[in-house]
Amino acid sequence: MPDHVKNAAKETAKFIKEIPGCAKNILLAILRTIKAIPGVAKAVLVWVSQGLKTIGTSIFNTAAKLLSMIHTVLAAVASFFCSITLKDAWNGVCILANAICA
Repeated sequence: MPDHVKNAAKETAKFIKEIPGCAKNILLAILRTIKAIPGVAKAVLVWVSQGLKTIGTSIFNTAAKLLSMIHTVLAAVASFFCSITLKDAWNGVCILANAICA
């Protein structure tokens, strides 16, 4: 086996062994940051984020219901016009002409 392949395998193994240490350091940094925030400020941030989530959910649900209503109306109009025949249109023209001339 060539030396550069052996070296690549060794370096890869070293890198993989160092990943848990890096992950631990990142988690400890996040934990220190969270502990640095005072309890009251954290509670306020949680309350605000839950409120924003509720508002966003309400807006999304309202928009979804509005789009559903528009789709239903358009589907009803389309199905109505699909059921009209040429004879129905001609009868309508005859009735209109009758109403105007009579």
